[in-house]
Amino acid sequence: MELQEQFEGLAGIEKALRDFNNKYSITNNQKQTILGHQAPLKDSIKKAQRQLLESNIQNAVENYRDKYSEKCLNEEMSKDLEIYTKCLDDAIISFHSLKMERINIILQELWSTVYDGNDIEAIRIKSDPVGGSDKRKSYNYSVVMIVDGKELEMRDRCSAGQKVLASILIRIALAEVFAASCPILALDEPTTNLDVDKIDNIGHMLTRLIESRGDHIQLVVITHDKQLVSLLHLSCRPEYVYGLSKNEYSVSKLKRHTRIGDTQDVY
Repeated sequence: MELQEQFEGLAGIEKALRDFNNKYSITNNQKQTILGHQAPLKDSIKKAQRQLLESNIQNAVENYRDKYSEKCLNEEMSKDLEIYTKCLDDAIISFHSLKMERINIILQELWSTVYDGNDIEAIRIKSDPVGGSDKRKSYNYSVVMIVDGKELEMRDRCSAGQKVLASILIRIALAEVFAASCPILALDEPTTNLDVDKIDNIGHMLTRLIESRGDHIQLVVITHDKQLVSLLHLSCRPEYVYGLSKNEYSVSKLKRHTRIGDTQDVY
């Protein structure tokens, strides 16, 4: 009986020993796995330690402060630029409004003085903003006329003579507003495609224009239209009239005449 008990106790010890050996084997395998993972980690640590010795890493805190300060400065500069941009936009819009108002005042004055008809009361330049409020610096421009107190676009609603006159007066208004120190108006073939009556009208309108502006404007007309030249010569009485011609060798020659029809070469 005693021997049986001892045998049963030995069997329990053997079972416990087998369990222990199994656990030891599992634990040892886990240890070897961990040791295998440690090798690359140690290499990474050594690499990181070498990087920590580099100058840029040693100055990392100082470099971070510099970059952060630069970032904050750029943000403040960006805010200031937005404010300055808005102020500039507002100034441009205000400048544009003032100049357009002045141009239209001059146009109304010129039209009432020069135009001899009674169908068009006045002309003006209309400017409409393009896009939303953030694009108010872009405009669409159109020339409109006032007829019976109503505003109509001149395009396809006016005669050729009215169109020529409006074009000339707009140039004068633009010159007075933006180039007051250079009051010279040059017209190149202003009576092209106009009939005899309309040429007379343009000539008389230019005469009234010169009379109304006096010494404030110098008119230069380049034209082949002898009828217009005669009208302007009679009304303005210029000291000389210049003619450009070609000789038999197709060489251009400039002649100064004291009167219309004079062929004498003054030069």
